Amino acid sequence: MVSLKSLCLYGAALITAVQAIPTPSSDTSLAGRDASLGSSDIQPAAIAREILDGSDSTDLSKRVGRGRMTLQWSAQGRIFFMLGAGFPQSIIDSFAQLGEGGPAKGLMSEFWGWALDHQSLNRNVREAWRMTNSATRSAIYGKAGGVISNDFGFGLQTAGAYANPTLAQMQNLIQAIHDWASSQGSVVQVIQRPNDFFSLSEIGASTRRDLEDRARGSTCPKSQNLLQYATKDVSSDLNINRDFRAAGQCGNM
Repeated sequence: MVSLKSLCLYGAALITAVQAIPTPSSDTSLAGRDASLGSSDIQPAAIAREILDGSDSTDLSKRVGRGRMTLQWSAQGRIFFMLGAGFPQSIIDSFAQLGEGGPAKGLMSEFWGWALDHQSLNRNVREAWRMTNSATRSAIYGKAGGVISNDFGFGLQTAGAYANPTLAQMQNLIQAIHDWASSQGSVVQVIQRPNDFFSLSEIGASTRRDLEDRARGSTCPKSQNLLQYATKDVSSDLNINRDFRAAGQCGNM
């Protein structure tokens, strides 16, 4: 027969064991901290930290032979995107009809087309496409010799309804460019810069109409996935207004 004293001791031990079991925390302050780069709630600064720390979600095995791109931006609505490309001569020749900076025009057209294709799937990409579509924009290429001559990209200055963009709107645009640019496995170095860190007019394009006129009416070629040739690093220390030149855009953008 079990004594009353034994029952009391067993009950006390059971209560002590239950109290020692940890309860789930109700603190959700870290929820979403490891969200992928496709998440719409990641701030531009967080994107920069994640990429510079080398902790972005891109499959590391895809980066073999890929270069580091640069995506520089300001809260004022200016974007400078550049990749270091090892284009085969056949690719360069295929853009000859577009005049100076032909591959850069093709690259800008590919991003514009990507955003257009994805806008129905993601409202943030839709806004990014609208921002791109209304922006003053130009293909940009390195005009100096040496490694700069391998650098191709584009610049944007938001305009129209987005002339004074909010941080959330800039985040959508940066995120869209980043997602497109990193799709082939390249690292995209995101850097926030002071307002007016570069000017399209300083590199050869005075107005949006001038940019359109310089397109020469040439039709953008069919997409050739130019990102696959991004095999060279772009320096994060660039003199944009000195070393680069605006080339306009393709006629059907």
